[in-house]
Formats: sequence, structure tokens, C-alpha cells
Amino acid sequence: MAESATARRPRAERGDYRANHARLIDAAFAVFDETGIDTPLGVVAVRAGVGEATLYRHFASRDDLLAELYEAAAADVEAATIVALEAAHPDIATRLDAFFDAMVAAIAAHRSYSQLAARGSRLRPGRPVDPRGVIGVRALVADGQAAGLLASDVLTTDLTTLALTAGTLAAEATPATDFGWRRHLALGRRGLAPAHASADGRDLADIEVPPMPFHVSQPTMAQVHGWGRRGDVADG
Repeated sequence: MAESATARRPRAERGDYRANHARLIDAAFAVFDETGIDTPLGVVAVRAGVGEATLYRHFASRDDLLAELYEAAAADVEAATIVALEAAHPDIATRLDAFFDAMVAAIAAHRSYSQLAARGSRLRPGRPVDPRGVIGVRALVADGQAAGLLASDVLTTDLTTLALTAGTLAAEATPATDFGWRRHLALGRRGLAPAHASADGRDLADIEVPPMPFHVSQPTMAQVHGWGRRGDVADG
């Protein structure tokens, strides 16, 4: 027996709701990555191809939208980190590299991540974390200490905070300032090593600092850290 139009309508509406919700999430990430999380929500609605009334049917307030974006972005970072932690690696040094590579890349995927994390952690203070990530980072620290690659007083939060900072800088980097986050990460990792470990600078030597034309000054600290406009390099 053919399904009536009345019976089909709720299913269609649910499908439209899910599709609009996904478009709004994608649009919000795109807009906030470009112009920050305080951009008018009307801009998000336009990017999603829906009216503002539709946006507010999905998210009663900006905070509701930001909380969901934070949940999604944090889950992506967590998932990428867990994959790296659970993968097979030949040694602890490679495991450390894989951890930082994965977490930094996942954070850098969204330029707005640091803003979302700051606001979202206040909106959702009790956000549950995947125990696999917690266990994996603890094991990484313990094994790194046993191998003499991490100082005995290093905490798991030292690793995650360094990755968060490097990922935030990487998200803001331009071709002229890309070396900045790489050096920051290398220097941070040097600080996590035991005092007796070699500090010959080879990790920094591998990071190329691009030469600047004589009429262009070196990037300022604000530009290296993403505080200026993207792509800005001061003329001398």
C-alpha cells in the first residue's frame, strides 16, 4: 500500500532538519575559522544557505552553537590522537613524533579551535574524554621517561599543552611564518627532555627559516604567532 503524503511528511522534515543541521555546522566552522567566533550568526546562516530563523531553530543561542562546535572539534582531535597512540611504532621516539604530528595537525585543521576550546570548556566543563586517549598519553609519558627521552617530572598535560600551542600557531601560519610553530614545538620538546640529554640543536637545524628579500623585514612576533592579519609581512 502506498504511503500517504501525511505519513511521509515527518520523515522528510526529519531529513531536512538533519541536512540543515549539518550545513549549519559546516558553515559555522568555515565562517568562524575565517573571522572568529563572534562573527554575526546571520553570516553563518547565509553561508549555510538557510534563513536566520532556521539557524535559531537548531541553536537557541550562540553559546549552543559554539558548544556543539567545540564538542565536534575536540572529538576530532581526540580521535586523531588515539589513532596515533594506538598505531604500531618501532620505538618511543617515533611514538612521540606521531603523537605530536597527529594532535598538532588536528588542532590546526580549525583556525578557530583555540577560541572554541576556551569558550566551550566553560560551556561544557564536564565534557567526558575517551579513556583510550588518557591511558595512551600516560603510557607515552611513562615509556618516554623510561627511555630517557622525557624528564622524570614531565606530566601528560605538558605534552598536550605543547601540542595545543603548536597547533594554534600552525593554524595561523602563512608560508612566511610556517617555521614559527615548528621551532616552537622543537624548543618545547627540548624543554621536556632530561637535563642531561643532548641539546645540540639538530632538531632546530632541520627547520628551514626562509630568507627574506632585502626590502622586506623579518616577520614580527605578532605575525609569527598569528596576532596580525594573515599573510602580513611588514615592508622595510
